[in-house]
Amino acid sequence: MKVPFSGKVATKLLFLPILLILAMFAIFCAGFYYLSPWNPFEDAHKRHLINLLSEKKLAVDMLFEQGENSVAYLADNNIVREAISAYNTPVPVAKKQKKVAYTAREMSEAAALRLFDNMVTASPCKMFALLSRNGKIISGSQRELIGSDWSDRDFFTNAITGTQSPSQSVRVIQSGDGGMVFLAPVFDDKKNLMGFIYAVPNIDKISRLLHVERGMYKTEKVEMIDREGNLILTQKGFPDKKIKFNLPKNEKVSGVRLKANLFFYVVNLESAPFRLIATIDKQEVMLPLSIVLALGAIFSCLTIIVLVFQSAYSGPKLISRPVARLVNASKSITEGGLDNIDLGKEFKGELLELKRAFESMVEELKNRESVQERKLKAAEAIVPLAPFANISSELRRPLYCVASAAEGIIRDERNLAEDDKKVLYDMLCSSKSLLILVDNLYDYAQFSQEKVVSASEPFSLCELVDDVSSTGKELAGMKEIEVITDCQEVFMKKMIHTDRSILKKLLLNLMSNAVGNTGVGTITVLCSEILKDGIEYIEISVADTGKGFGNDEIEHMFEDMASPHSSLGLIMSRKMAEILGGSLEVESLSGKGSVFTAIIPVKAIVY
Repeated sequence: MKVPFSGKVATKLLFLPILLILAMFAIFCAGFYYLSPWNPFEDAHKRHLINLLSEKKLAVDMLFEQGENSVAYLADNNIVREAISAYNTPVPVAKKQKKVAYTAREMSEAAALRLFDNMVTASPCKMFALLSRNGKIISGSQRELIGSDWSDRDFFTNAITGTQSPSQSVRVIQSGDGGMVFLAPVFDDKKNLMGFIYAVPNIDKISRLLHVERGMYKTEKVEMIDREGNLILTQKGFPDKKIKFNLPKNEKVSGVRLKANLFFYVVNLESAPFRLIATIDKQEVMLPLSIVLALGAIFSCLTIIVLVFQSAYSGPKLISRPVARLVNASKSITEGGLDNIDLGKEFKGELLELKRAFESMVEELKNRESVQERKLKAAEAIVPLAPFANISSELRRPLYCVASAAEGIIRDERNLAEDDKKVLYDMLCSSKSLLILVDNLYDYAQFSQEKVVSASEPFSLCELVDDVSSTGKELAGMKEIEVITDCQEVFMKKMIHTDRSILKKLLLNLMSNAVGNTGVGTITVLCSEILKDGIEYIEISVADTGKGFGNDEIEHMFEDMASPHSSLGLIMSRKMAEILGGSLEVESLSGKGSVFTAIIPVKAIVY
């Protein structure tokens, strides 16, 4: 039943089902890999492309808008109109007027040149030119172009035929060489077409705007294309070769698409007839997923290896060892041994429940055995204690009757003679002293049979001392004894955790001893708190000014009752102090008085 059975159980219940789960997991990973372009892991790069292109679109649109505003400003500037008018004014024939006419024309040209130079500095365009209506360059920021004839260029022909009224604004057009230019018509006050403002944007500035400094992916880039998908501007400037993105025809691209192993996203510019496209290689996007799948495959292989080892070697131990321990424990119980059963911690699942049930059974057997032992000890203790219990009960009744009768006479008969009154007080004190003696006899028998009560609820030490002092005054009777109590303020709020009944009997014995040895004088009860070895103790001293004891009497005071100097009350007081975990000390001088000090822990040992 050991290795073969447990091996089969581990193989059938653990290995095959988990192996099937791992195979399904591998199939799922493979399918997920091939469907990866539509899996949720793409959301990160999709959002990144959309956010990236939104930022770039805003920046490029702002640059084109600034260029348009600059060109529109020049088209509506009087200096430009004056330069065109001066150019179109015929040269005078008279020699006297010729110098003045050329001077005005030169001034207009100089003002126009300064204006264009300033605009190059203040605008995002690197070149401005002023064209007349017949295609001649009148003025511009590049001096070498002045006087050139551009009337044969396509953009100029289209501009002449397409400009109908002053309401037409600045246009951004694509030049024949793949570049881009701003073109704006210039009208005179009578709304007649005078010429055109031609401007070329600064390609370096646009390229810098397209540049991605710190991208999420290494292969990501932003480029500018025309409406047909032809590449016209990259992050490095004009492209070296013609490239065309095969975008869907007659369809507005929305969202991130995948084509030719490129994820791309396209947006239209608002201020120019161009579009921006952002691209990322599919391989880089799928690299984290590929790594995860590879790690998953490695983990699956390692898991299978561990499961094979677990099923072949560790699996049988999970069943064999716990069962063997249970068998040995059952044999030990059969032989009568309940104390040295250790089942260990190699229990799992239902075997763990079986272990707990087995331990509960053992605990129940121990409890029953303990109950039987207590019953036997109780039966053995009843026989020797029975006589003391009967004697205690028989003696208490007459003593209580005598004490009650004496108290009643003293309380009701107010006109008693002094001698009679003294006799009654002596009778009352003697009966109460005898009651304490009877209690000591019964307690002596109990302590001899190890009958010790457990600690009671917490109580106030000061209240207990006041109670004992009141009893002491009653025991003193007609004696000229003053009972004084001094309980430290710390005990006013602090509760004591010890056996109240035993502590009270201890103090009553000390009080009875002090009253018996004092004829005239004082009895003082002092309470204080001390600390020994990190443990809190209460120190209760009962001091009297009675006859005291000699050294030889103190040596035999706590010995067997056969000694003439021994006292049952003091013997019981020391025994009670030891039961409470403390001690009883005595200091005495013959003829001067005695001091009995009980040192008791604040928290008593509970038996």
